[in-house]
Amino acid sequence: MSDINKKNLEAIGFIGSESDMVWPIPNGHDSELHIEKVRCREEYNILFTRGTIIGVPGKDYDYVYAGPAKSIDQIKQLVNLLIQ
Repeated sequence: MSDINKKNLEAIGFIGSESDMVWPIPNGHDSELHIEKVRCREEYNILFTRGTIIGVPGKDYDYVYAGPAKSIDQIKQLVNLLIQ
């Protein structure tokens, strides 16, 4: 069972819903780190986005898929790297 959940993500500064949690990257020029739940599974993906996330990915906003999220510790490490 994954330790990635809304409560643990909120504890490190994420906001949003259970299916899409967002962490605005400091000095990231409108960039955000997203943790998105894979529909119908207990799996999560890590994405970086820039610009509004309303519309068509790649057309209305830029995004980079960074891979599956494996644990809350992995996400904490990523956040710490982005803060530095």
